[in-house]
Amino acid sequence: MQEDEIELIDYLRVIWKRRWLIMGGTFACMLTAMLVSYKLPKVYQGSVILEVGKIYSPTKAEQQEKFELIENLEGVETILKSNAILHQLKERIGYDSNVRALRNSIEINVKSNPLVILSLRLQEPQAIIDGLRFLSDHIINDHKKKHEITQRMLENDLLAIHEKMKKFANKIRENQNKQKQVLKKIKNTEAQILIIMEQIETDKTYQKTVEGQMQTAMVAIRESRSGMAKLDLKKISPLEILFLQTTFQNNEIRLASFQKQINDVILRMSERQKGIIQYQKQVADLNIQTSNIKVQNADIETSIEDLKKTRSKLENLNSISENTKYRTAPIVPERPISPRKGLNTIIAGIIGLITALMLAFSLEYLDQVRLREQTKRGENG
Repeated sequence: MQEDEIELIDYLRVIWKRRWLIMGGTFACMLTAMLVSYKLPKVYQGSVILEVGKIYSPTKAEQQEKFELIENLEGVETILKSNAILHQLKERIGYDSNVRALRNSIEINVKSNPLVILSLRLQEPQAIIDGLRFLSDHIINDHKKKHEITQRMLENDLLAIHEKMKKFANKIRENQNKQKQVLKKIKNTEAQILIIMEQIETDKTYQKTVEGQMQTAMVAIRESRSGMAKLDLKKISPLEILFLQTTFQNNEIRLASFQKQINDVILRMSERQKGIIQYQKQVADLNIQTSNIKVQNADIETSIEDLKKTRSKLENLNSISENTKYRTAPIVPERPISPRKGLNTIIAGIIGLITALMLAFSLEYLDQVRLREQTKRGENG
């Protein structure tokens, strides 16, 4: 324990003894680092935040959201760090070093999708502003072309939907007119059925009248036959017999005429009944046509509603769709990012202190070695 205390005291004694060397070495390193930092060129870093635009994506037709980023963020970095763009940037800002150094001075970070932070490190703040604007405008203009193409596709889809809805609306009006014509035919046909039914009722009434007359004629014939059978032909004159026969023949002729009229009425009613059946069949066919038209219109209206929903979605996508744009303007901080004089000075001071301590202890060790040698020579002498 005592030896440890002695050793610690020895260390402190050496540090105190060589304090001017340690402080001088440390100060010299710090001063050198400060002078070098002041002579090094200042490097500034500017940044700009871009928001990558969204565009309509017809390939996502089955998905609820039909939009995607104009370009993935890896593609943005690949384009901005390509040799062609870097050569243009070099000429624009008057960059003296090679393209590789310029590429290394560009940083592209994804803050949060779709935000992209574009950073540029150069010695001239104005060159940074010009460079950031050049790179940003290049991406914005390149994306603008893609955005316009997808906008035209979106407008064409909306126009196609409008044309389909227009055709469907015309088809519904056409079907409605057709339905009115069919209903008019049904009304006229039903009116014809009523007329024929009234004619049949008239024929039935006429038939009953003729049958009554026929019944009367048959009674007259029976009476004539009965009367002729009771007559004594010897007591009547031939003229009376001729009259009775003529009367009997006339009644038979009337009876045959009545029978013919009844047969004609029955045949006419049969034909009219057939006409009613034909008209009823026509009405049934027309009702089927009306039902088909209603079903077709219902299907068309459903299609129109689906198109309206699709149109609404596309219009919503149209409002969401936008080109890549600035979220913040290019900014260059007032202070350079390098050289960092304070940090360099502190690091140099630490290195100088460590070096000076090592040198101080080395010198102390050499002094101790020389002292031992002198002591040995004195003892030997």
